[in-house]
Amino acid sequence: MKSLLRISKRIIKRLVPPKLLSKYKKLTFAKKYPVTKRRAHPERIAFDVIYPYCRKTNDTKIIFVGLKADYDDELRGMSFEYYNFFLPLIEMGMVAKIFDPYELSRKWGRTTTSKALWEAVGQFQPHFVFYFHYLDVIEYEIWRKISSISSCSSIIWLADDHWRHEETAVLEKNFNLIVTTWKDGLTLLGREGKAFLGQWGVNSGLFRDLGLQRDLDVSFIGQRYGEREKYINALRKAGIKVQVFGTGWPNSHRLNQFEMIEALNKSKMVLNFADASHSGIKQIKARPFEATACGACLLTEYSEGIEEFFQPGSEVVCFRTLDEMVDKAKYYLNQEKERGEIARAGKARSVREHDIKARLQKILDRALELKEGSKPD
Repeated sequence: MKSLLRISKRIIKRLVPPKLLSKYKKLTFAKKYPVTKRRAHPERIAFDVIYPYCRKTNDTKIIFVGLKADYDDELRGMSFEYYNFFLPLIEMGMVAKIFDPYELSRKWGRTTTSKALWEAVGQFQPHFVFYFHYLDVIEYEIWRKISSISSCSSIIWLADDHWRHEETAVLEKNFNLIVTTWKDGLTLLGREGKAFLGQWGVNSGLFRDLGLQRDLDVSFIGQRYGEREKYINALRKAGIKVQVFGTGWPNSHRLNQFEMIEALNKSKMVLNFADASHSGIKQIKARPFEATACGACLLTEYSEGIEEFFQPGSEVVCFRTLDEMVDKAKYYLNQEKERGEIARAGKARSVREHDIKARLQKILDRALELKEGSKPD
């Protein structure tokens, strides 16, 4: 039944006109996250989020606004944002609270949830409000009010900015700092002076080399879309054993967090594709940092700018075509010493330079600079 539903969704995307599909998405969005659905007082909701208040602490305080559940679906486990942004903020020594506007909007409506966020900011008095954008559910007036507080910096992280920038153009203007992983996103109209080039990293407190036996030749962790199946079938046709994990694949499922870390630790080589789920544009993803931190040899599709983070050929293995992927997988699986050297160099680089905590600290420092610079003398 689930496979039939997936097939029907793909057929609908291909056959239904984009404008009609957009209207359908807006209707489903409005149904899932209603504007008015009052059943609780915003003050009571805010209390549940920020208790205990910790108002007198000297530590940096931050409210992280983002998903708790993966794609707002509790059956999928905890979100990427929770593990790779919220937990690292706590590990950095901050007093951090997580505010999930999607979960709360489903329960209380977007209007009440927006008021609850403003109440939480007023009571908790954070130095930063860090928003990881998924869907637009908080009223813009609230973001503007938060950004106007002299002692608080508002930050928005734009995932998939290269194909969603038109969608977020109005939203992002309400923040003190705009973070994008897309280099061209720095110069977009309206971002002058407050755009910051970020990048995915790794939560090294979770993703680490466990010293497990590497009995998986090649593993791939990710969803089934685009030409991924074609590439994986090519590896299998060449006699290479490939273990696939993720939604949409036959006889597979989404891995829990530690199951994913275990799979990376048991893999000789980890396959990574650079294609985006919607636009097809090649992009740097989080998997290269995670796989290398776990000590696996990364076999990754080339994406522009990868050289800034890993040296192809000595820290990771890159491919541009299907045939090149197959040839390099066969070669390095038969060259244990050379593969091990690349894996060790990749791990050292990832641990040394790509910890997400260091990335987050640079973002917070920049946000503070902008806020300090905007204060009157």
